[in-house]
Amino acid sequence: NEGSAAVAARLAARNPVFRTTVGVNIGKTKVVPEAEAAADYVKSTEALAAHADYLVVNVSSPNTPGLRNLQATESLRPL
Repeated sequence: NEGSAAVAARLAARNPVFRTTVGVNIGKTKVVPEAEAAADYVKSTEALAAHADYLVVNVSSPNTPGLRNLQATESLRPL
């Protein structure tokens, strides 16, 4: 995972002549503690929204420990 800042820089450098629809999938990684997940989603959204036509907040990944806990309404409310 390169992180949202690296991806934002790469998207900003795209050649506008080759403009196409860009979707960004934002997900929690293993290195982000569950308690900081909502803030990390917000940070990534703020970094990437200007470079995307749409965003997806992904709270479903069976390989990411604890991610299913974020599917609860109370965990999603801060978003």
